[in-house]
Amino acid sequence: MASSVVTTSIQIAAYKVIDMAVENGIVLGWTRAHKHTDTPDADAIQDAIHMAVMNELGDWLVFPESHDPDRGAA
Repeated sequence: MASSVVTTSIQIAAYKVIDMAVENGIVLGWTRAHKHTDTPDADAIQDAIHMAVMNELGDWLVFPESHDPDRGAA
C-alpha cells in the first residue's frame, strides 16, 4: 500500500491580527490610564496605551529575545 502525504498551508491575516491587537491595546491602555484618576496626564495615557498595545501584540506575535523588556535588552 502506498502512503500519501497531504500537506496544507495556513496563512494568517497578519494585518487583521495586528489591527485587532492594537485596537484592543488602545482601549485597554485608555481604561488603565483612567483606573485611579479621572484626569491622567498625557504621559500617563501614552505610557498605559503603549504598554497595553505591546502586551496585546506579545500575546499574538513572538518577538526575538533581544526585544524582551524582561531580559533587559531592547
